[in-house]
Amino acid sequence: MKMLIIKSLLLTTAVFGLISTALAASPGSLDPSFGTAGFVKTNILGTDFLRDIAVQEDGKIVAVGGSGVSDFTIVRYTANGALDPTFSGDGIAFVDFGGPSDAPTDVEIQPDGKIVVSGNISNSGPSGVVRLNPNGTLDTTFDTDGKLTLNDFVARGMDLQADGKIVLAGRSTFFELGIEIVRLNPNGSFDTTFDADGIALKSIEGNDALNEVKIQSDGKIVGAGNAGGSNKALVVRYNANGTLDTSFSGDGIALNDFAPNIGEPTSDLVINPVNGAITTLSDNFTAGNSLLFIRYASNGNLDPNFSGDGRLEIPAVESGCVGTLQLQSDGKLIAAAGRGCGTVSDDVFLVRLNDTGTIDPTFGSNGTVLSVNDAGGAFKTVLVGDKLIVGNNSNSSADFGLERYNLSNTPTAASDFDGDGISDIAVFRPSNGNWFVLRSSDNAVSIFQFGVNGDIPMDGDFDGDGRTDVAIYRPSDGQWWLNRSSAGIMVANFGTSTDKPSPGDYDRDGKTDVAVFRPATGEWLILRSSSNFSTFFGFTFGQNGDIPIASQRK
Repeated sequence: MKMLIIKSLLLTTAVFGLISTALAASPGSLDPSFGTAGFVKTNILGTDFLRDIAVQEDGKIVAVGGSGVSDFTIVRYTANGALDPTFSGDGIAFVDFGGPSDAPTDVEIQPDGKIVVSGNISNSGPSGVVRLNPNGTLDTTFDTDGKLTLNDFVARGMDLQADGKIVLAGRSTFFELGIEIVRLNPNGSFDTTFDADGIALKSIEGNDALNEVKIQSDGKIVGAGNAGGSNKALVVRYNANGTLDTSFSGDGIALNDFAPNIGEPTSDLVINPVNGAITTLSDNFTAGNSLLFIRYASNGNLDPNFSGDGRLEIPAVESGCVGTLQLQSDGKLIAAAGRGCGTVSDDVFLVRLNDTGTIDPTFGSNGTVLSVNDAGGAFKTVLVGDKLIVGNNSNSSADFGLERYNLSNTPTAASDFDGDGISDIAVFRPSNGNWFVLRSSDNAVSIFQFGVNGDIPMDGDFDGDGRTDVAIYRPSDGQWWLNRSSAGIMVANFGTSTDKPSPGDYDRDGKTDVAVFRPATGEWLILRSSSNFSTFFGFTFGQNGDIPIASQRK
């Protein structure tokens, strides 16, 4: 076996038509198949701001927020980030409640595809709820005209029950400035089976608010927010009939003040469907602006199985712009927040935790990702399979902004030279070493020379950036020539003239390994990409005359 040699020798390369740059298809990387290099920005009218996102069963994305017309602004995108013209003609719908600053805060998608949006008609209320048909028109079966106004109420969170009832949470501007939960029937009327009139009010310390609400699988309602202004983290749980659930923290109310006189407002919560544990995300300033995670057991007590005492603080943001929290199916938590919120240099900060409250080092760079792209913070996120979509503002241009991140190592599609997740049509011409690639992303053709007559083209993503690299195996001397799209040319002496090249990701690091099958002895020899192609391992599997399956990918 020849030893590995990394060479700086360059083959003649002429490229006609550039292949778009993509980031690594590893956990925490931007998904290059979404929008432009993982980003989408939409200018609507004047100063636009996005506040929530939801994903339909067909993968289409609905984003809501405000725009220069001071109406509820609802935008629908295709799964890959293009405006959807089947929604309101151009992908954008406006709903006017007649207020000075109509602005939605939440959006939910019903199983029948109808879109429910809630928000406020002014910053201090009243609030509004609107339901749209899947095509973007008002649904007149909801409160006769598709719109409902809720007086003396500031809406901040919304969730849908399995029976179609709509639950809203926020603060009352009438009842002692306390928390308020409203439950509506599917037709927009107040649900009188909930606290007799559809409205549950509670003053805890005065100047209280709920910022998010979620429905448990047993129908109980969990709200999270703050009490006494913004100084104390608050979680409440109600029974389905609107009474406080005394099996939670003794009286249905969990109140924590880990840093007296320092703000700890809770912005989001997730509920583990397996054990009922509730994890919240708060803004806390004890370690310089940071994220504060609090885990409650199903009985409302702090959960010592999470970070030892039920709480974890992570320095993350420069000016306290807390975003949102998601729970993966494997129990891992992903928090998204803004760094430098309120300036044109706003970035997106992501962190992923294991279920035990430890940082997950397989995500991003030691568990965190900082996306610097004038993103405008992170207001809401949504999980779609193994992807995370972040909704935000592009602050310098005041646009709706979306980003999509990979949450797991994403295998590159065979012959996917442009990183859009779709295989490209490609041929290698041995007579002159030319490659011809018909890119699926734009239907343009790239032509470039790499290799000589007698070389064997290889199919693999050797640098893990989500794109197939131009690569060849040279049987005459056992050399591999790899033109890595994000790391340049590498040459490795690994094999002999009778070996069968069999590249594949054998060490599960998201990169293709250099490998050969030796028919004479039935040996496999694999040069690990996880060790920067510096170590290899071998074993016997097969016999003379066998055909390695991996070699058929070329």
